[in-house]
This record gives sequence, C-alpha cells and structure tokens, in this order.
Amino acid sequence: MRRDMRRRICALLALVLTWTVAGRAHAQAVDDGSSLRIYLMTVEPGSEIWEKFGHDALWIIDSATGERVSYNYGIFDFAQPHFIPNFLRGRMLYSMGEAPRSVDAELAYYASFNRTIVVQELNLTPAQKRDLRDFLAWNNLPENTSYRYDYFRDNCATRIRDAIDRATGGQLRSALTARDAGTTYRWQARRMMAAEVPVGTFDVGPLAYTGIELGLGNPVDHPLNAWDDSFLPMQLMEHVRHVDVRGPDGADAPLVLEERVLYQSDRAPVAAEPPNRTGVHLLIGLIIGGILLAAGWLAASYRAARVAFGVVGFLWSLVAGVFGLIIMLLWAVTDHTATYRNENVLQLNVLSLVLAVLVLTALFGRARRTAFRVAAAVAGLAVLGFVLQIMPEFDQFNGEIIALALPAHLGLLGGMVYLTGYKVSSRRDGLGAEPAVRV
Repeated sequence: MRRDMRRRICALLALVLTWTVAGRAHAQAVDDGSSLRIYLMTVEPGSEIWEKFGHDALWIIDSATGERVSYNYGIFDFAQPHFIPNFLRGRMLYSMGEAPRSVDAELAYYASFNRTIVVQELNLTPAQKRDLRDFLAWNNLPENTSYRYDYFRDNCATRIRDAIDRATGGQLRSALTARDAGTTYRWQARRMMAAEVPVGTFDVGPLAYTGIELGLGNPVDHPLNAWDDSFLPMQLMEHVRHVDVRGPDGADAPLVLEERVLYQSDRAPVAAEPPNRTGVHLLIGLIIGGILLAAGWLAASYRAARVAFGVVGFLWSLVAGVFGLIIMLLWAVTDHTATYRNENVLQLNVLSLVLAVLVLTALFGRARRTAFRVAAAVAGLAVLGFVLQIMPEFDQFNGEIIALALPAHLGLLGGMVYLTGYKVSSRRDGLGAEPAVRV
C-alpha cells in the first residue's frame, strides 16, 4: 500500500514538473516576440489648426494574448497648469497619455472625423518587436510619458521615428540621413498650412498661413535630409517605404512588409507643393500703400482724405507694430528656436507702434517732423531688409512678407511727405500746422 502510494506521489510530482516546464517554455515562446506584429499608423491632417500636420502612432498586436494597443506621442491638455504661458514661451508639454488606446477605439475615433488612416506593418525580428513593445510600455509610465514639445525636432512623428530607429539598431537613421529630401521646414509648413482652417463659417487659413510666415525665422530655411523631413507623419510614412533593413540572415529586406488603407476619407489631398502667395501679398501691400499715398496727397484739399490717411495709417502701423513686437519677443524671450534670427523684424518692428500714435498727432499739426522721421526710419528698415537679400548670410525665405510690408511702408512715407509739406490749407482748416518739413 505504501509502495503504491509512493508511486502515485512520484507520478504526480513528475506531472507537475512536466506542466511547469511546459508552462515556462510556452511563456518564453510567447514573450520572445514571435507573436507580435508592429504597425506604423498614419492619419492625414484634420480640420483644426493643430491637426494640420497629421498624426501617427505605433500599433502593437499580440496574437498570443489578443492584446491590441496603440502608442502615440501627440497628447496635450488645454487644462494642464500654465498651459497658455508655457505655449507662448515654447515650453509646452506633450505626452503619450495615461494609457495606450485600443487599436479598435483609435481606428473608430479618426474615422469618425473623416481622416484617412494608413497602416504599414514593419519588418522587424521577433527580438526587435519585443524590445520595441517593452520600450513603448516603459516610455508610457507616468514618470516617463511627458516631454518638451518642439514643432519640428521633437514631436509625435519624430518620437515614433526614433522608436523605430532604436528597434532597428540605427538602421533607419543611417538610411534616411543619407538621402536629401529637397525640402525645408518652412517649405513643409507652408504646404501643410495651405489648406482651409474653418472657424465657424469663416476660413482663417490665409491668416494662419501668413502668421506662420511672419513668425518663422532663418533656422527653418536650411535644406533637410529625409531623417529631418520625417518630422511630418505623412513624410515618415513615405520615407519608410523606401528603407531596407538587415534581417537575421544578414540579407537586406524592405522595412515595410505590407501597407493598407484602413479608412479612406473624401477630403481634398494635401498640396504636393506650397503655394506662392507673393502676388497676393504684393497686391495687398500696393493697395494699402496706394491708399496712404493718395490720401496724403489729397489731404491738403479734402478733409475726408486726411481722415482716410489717419485711419489707414494708424491701423496699418498698429498691426505692423504689434506683429513686430511679437516677432521680437519670440526671438528674444522664448524657447521657440524656429523663430530665432527672424529677418521679418526689419519689415515689421516696434517703431510702427510709435508711428501709429504719430500719424494721428500729425493730422492735428503736432510732431509732424517727428512723424515723418519715424515713417522714414520704418520704411528705411524695410528697404534694408529687401536689399540685404543679396547677401548670402540673409537667406531667409520671406519674399511674401517683404511684398506685403514694403509697399505699405513706402506708401505711408510718401503720404507723410505730402501731409507734412503743405502750409496754407492746414492753417485755413484751423489745424495749426507747423512750418513745412523740408524733404
């Protein structure tokens, strides 16, 4: 009896041992990455201004556990402490969110906003897939999830790009840095911002486009390689199509195994090239300048012309001065490195704020000499900014802004010449004019 019991106990122990070894082997097989599939998901730009550059994520699908999760680096929160001050200073925090979103929920979310969704399955080894999954999970921990956002050099696309590069042992970066993209950060920003930006029933796209042109400085005009050009999700999607990586056998194979469109929107496609709005801006500048020149010329004879000169001159100078102040502050006191060394400060500067006041005082015969001199200084700086374009050090692409600002400043100066050059009619109108300024 005892011998039979010992046999049963030994058999049971052997069975438990077998189960344990088999379980460990199964767990090891599941965790070696062989059950994982990795997808780069890319979403086309949306309607909101912060959606104009598109979005992307990495999908991790585990056939062994049924897990289907999506990691992305594009989460920001308007309600976070000091959001507006941090945004203005260039210290905005983005994150991966509190937890990865399910693949199905993410697919449904972007499809509900009518945005095309493309997925590319990445050709990684099981070990690379496992390491990428573990890295994303580690990066999504509360102490690691947030990062200092930079529109061009550290955003949702560059973080995804860097994660893939890390998984491939640097092969992605090596392939992309060797390839010239034929673009610049400004070129791409102008292209993406050429679309409509609806706010209610209005399209503020042209204003947003011009605002970005005003704010971006010289650093965004340098040629990009394909690695830097991948700051845009759609460009990263395009560039990985043409990358080969070494497999375990040492042979090269495409990084993208398969590409599928999971949802196709009916939106207009993103422009292949940025628009050239120099002609439109020049026309606006000529209209403003022409009104100021004509109003100044007629101001001696017509009160309505003097009023028109004062109103248009004040508004133009106010707008130019406010934007000049913004340009200066972006360069001097923020961490927005893309706005540094901005040559637009010669086209729009804070002197125009002073001129806005002087335009009004000059109408009533006060400080006309000062008004003329400030107008001459503002116009002279704009001319200097135009002439300096021949110098190789001044290679900022700001022709559209010059086309807008220079004619308006020259028209204001010309109108000021007429306004400050008459004597009789101004006295007859009771304006108490100063002696004419000699020009």
